[in-house]
Amino acid sequence: MKSRIANAFLLAVLALSAAFLGGDHLLANQGGSSGYTSLGDLSGPGAVYEFKELKGFDQVQLTFSDMLPSADNADLIMEMSKDGGATWERTHYNTGGTAVNPKGGTISLPADIDAAAAHLYWAMDNTAGARNAGQLDFLSLQSPLSYKPFHGWCIGFYQADHQAWPAFINGYLRLTAPINGIRLRYVDHNNNAKALTIIQGKASLDGIRK
Repeated sequence: MKSRIANAFLLAVLALSAAFLGGDHLLANQGGSSGYTSLGDLSGPGAVYEFKELKGFDQVQLTFSDMLPSADNADLIMEMSKDGGATWERTHYNTGGTAVNPKGGTISLPADIDAAAAHLYWAMDNTAGARNAGQLDFLSLQSPLSYKPFHGWCIGFYQADHQAWPAFINGYLRLTAPINGIRLRYVDHNNNAKALTIIQGKASLDGIRK
C-alpha cells in the first residue's frame, strides 16, 4: 500500500514538474525526436559530475538521477565555468524557490544571494534508499549582454520513511561572460568549503538551442 502511494506521489511530482518547465522539456529523456543534442552522459562514483563543452549552445538542459553523497548532511550544488572548467565561478549565484512538504503545504527554500554556488538540495542523507534527482534548464548561456538564468526542480527521496521532498528552483548567475561548463557536486552542509564525493548517480546534458 505504501509503495503504491509513493508511486502515485512520484507520478504527480513528475507531472507537476513537466507543467512547470513546459510540455516539451522532458522529451530529451524519452527518446522522442525533440531535436536535442547530447553534450554528454556521466554515471558512477566520482568527485564531481562536470560538463566542460557546451558546443556553443545558448540553452541547455541538465538531468540527473539516483545521486547519493558520500556522507550525511550533504548539500547538492551547481556551478558554472566560463573557461571550459579551468576555473569555476565561486560568487554571484542567486537562487530561491519552494519545496513541497510531504506532510502537507509548502515551505520557502533558503535563498542564495550572491553566493559561492547555487544550492539545489540541502542536508541530504547518504543512507540506503536516499537519492537526489532533478532537472534544470539554462538560458542565455552565450549572450554577452545577459545574466545566466536557470530554473527547474530537484527532489530528495527517502525510502526508509516513504517520503519525498520536491523543490522548484529559480535563479541566475550574475555574470555576462559566455558559459561553457556546468557541474554538480556535494559539499558538507555546515561547511561548504568541505567537498564530499558522489557515491553513485547519473547525469546528462543536452543542447536545446544555439
